[in-house]
Amino acid sequence: MTVNRIKIKINNKEKGVVVPIATYFDEEDREELVKIWERVEIQNAINLIQDFETTSYSHQTYLDSSSNPQRRLSMEFKFFDTSGAYSDDFSSVGIAWPDIYRRQQIFTKSFFKMDYYDTPNPTTQRLIFTVIIPTNNADKKNVLINNTPGDINFDGIAYLQAIGEDPLTLTPTYSIEFANFEFGALDSNNEGYYINFLKKRDIVFPDEYYMACKFFNANNGHILKMLNKDATLLPTPNLVKAQDHFFYKLTFNRNTWEYFYNEYDEGTYSATDGLGPTTGTLANPIKFYEYMNP
Repeated sequence: MTVNRIKIKINNKEKGVVVPIATYFDEEDREELVKIWERVEIQNAINLIQDFETTSYSHQTYLDSSSNPQRRLSMEFKFFDTSGAYSDDFSSVGIAWPDIYRRQQIFTKSFFKMDYYDTPNPTTQRLIFTVIIPTNNADKKNVLINNTPGDINFDGIAYLQAIGEDPLTLTPTYSIEFANFEFGALDSNNEGYYINFLKKRDIVFPDEYYMACKFFNANNGHILKMLNKDATLLPTPNLVKAQDHFFYKLTFNRNTWEYFYNEYDEGTYSATDGLGPTTGTLANPIKFYEYMNP
């Protein structure tokens, strides 16, 4: 600190104290620099306001085959059966009809995991969010109760119970789930229909993401990767490329809080940067097929 030193002598001659009045100029603008520093430090001490509020996005409206407005989301999943063909039957992956009918955990604990990435490029992509679709939300079909011993779907107990309740019936049936899903906004089982995502772009800017699918099988603990097309129809079966064979494209509309899907294949739809027709509708469901690693 700079001060002026004043010496006071004890004698009979000097009776006064001289206090100089001087003006100092801050030629280096140090005072302004201090003010700037204060403003910067104040801003650094205040937390940045970021909007983490989310909302539920629903499927955008489209016209069905009868030209009626529709908002339902449709998905189909296919597994390889014992004959090497694709099937929507969960018994193809070891989850038998009796287990489904009796809500055994090997069925209720299985699920489809939809992962959404910021790019289809596997070397640079980041996982942004995930949606879980439980198997017990799948559509049901009436099937003949299997009474063939040794068959994976054999259910002698249910068959005898059905015959006991109605001795005249020759073809007893029950209703079980298959790997097809149709979601609606007001359905009781609509888990997977709504996507909870950020309202604003403060945190995450893009509105377009790339959806891949895996099936988690509680019967044996296996995780099955899924393709966006029938692998048996590829020029070289099961020889796939990530950008062509694993993804569907999701687009958010943050003005209406809606979403829609498009097919995605950089090879097939090269003229439109990989973007194909709208999918997820009743007429053109999203379809995933089990991938068999060659």
